[in-house]
Amino acid sequence: MNKIYVLINCKTGTVEEVRDAIAKIEGVSEVSSVTGRCDIIARLEGPNLNKLLVTVAREIHKVKGVEKTETLVAPDLDISDESQPVLKVI
Repeated sequence: MNKIYVLINCKTGTVEEVRDAIAKIEGVSEVSSVTGRCDIIARLEGPNLNKLLVTVAREIHKVKGVEKTETLVAPDLDISDESQPVLKVI
């Protein structure tokens, strides 16, 4: 299962609305308001990494109040066979 963590900065006064809108997006498994350099962290999970990335671009970026995002990808890596590459780039 692939995971993507999206760090989200919001326009002032929109954090709750943005958080609630993102929570309704398919593929989002968790969303939290946080303190620090971003306002919200969302976790997306699914078997298809490309679909998760498309969700960020087509859904999260379009939520009213989202100013900026940073996407952190945690690919599903199989490291049980060390003779094979850890990550296959396509």
